[in-house]
Amino acid sequence: PGAGVTKLIVAVQGAGGGGGGGSAAYHASGGSAGGYSEKYFTGVSSTDVMTVVVGAGGGGGTGANGVDGGASQFVSVSGGLHPFTTVEGLGGGKGYIAVDPDAAGGVASGGDIQRNGNGGGDDAGGAYRGGDSMLGSAGNRTGTSTTAAKAGTGYGAGGTGAYGVAGGIGANGRDGV
Repeated sequence: PGAGVTKLIVAVQGAGGGGGGGSAAYHASGGSAGGYSEKYFTGVSSTDVMTVVVGAGGGGGTGANGVDGGASQFVSVSGGLHPFTTVEGLGGGKGYIAVDPDAAGGVASGGDIQRNGNGGGDDAGGAYRGGDSMLGSAGNRTGTSTTAAKAGTGYGAGGTGAYGVAGGIGANGRDGV
């Protein structure tokens, strides 16, 4: 922190998992959203050492499973009143082709305010939308003749799974912050 800074509000949002890609025979499930955690720090000084990691969104699958989203975290390494404090939002799980998604989104920990990410929609009945996060929304599902799922907005939302068409492309999960 800069000179004179004595308080911080830290918010982290884990990245969303990528949506599964469809095939001519199967729909795909949506990726889960990342977890969100927020913490208020007092007693901060300019000599405190802190690290920040921002999770990358998982890639959407093309006729295959998506990729898990990455964790976002803030770690107060030394100094002040809060040494070794970790504020973290884990990344959301991937969407799968022809299989239901991970049941829950990324887990939030270490914050005064915490919200786990929403799970992605299953691969049946057209409910294969990605999970929404505290800071982002998954894209809507695509129609029957479109190969690519619609992209989400904001941060940490899961990617929507692809419709059951040959070479169906799941949407990427949204990056964390």
